[in-house]
Amino acid sequence: MNSNLLKLTGIVCIIGGVALFLWGQDIARSLPSVLQETVTGSPNKRSVYYTAGGVALALIGIVQIFWPKK
Repeated sequence: MNSNLLKLTGIVCIIGGVALFLWGQDIARSLPSVLQETVTGSPNKRSVYYTAGGVALALIGIVQIFWPKK
């Protein structure tokens, strides 16, 4: 695969990962999520999935940019 295409894919993954992370944090700070965490003691699963998925996607992008397959 072309090196430039891998770097572009990595950049897109990083941008998407940051967006998912921020979206998950926004969901975690919403009123329904805060109320649910107050009542049940556990965070909203959707916010956890978005935050963890965002971190994972950003890490995949970083790996693609700095340590590409040869």
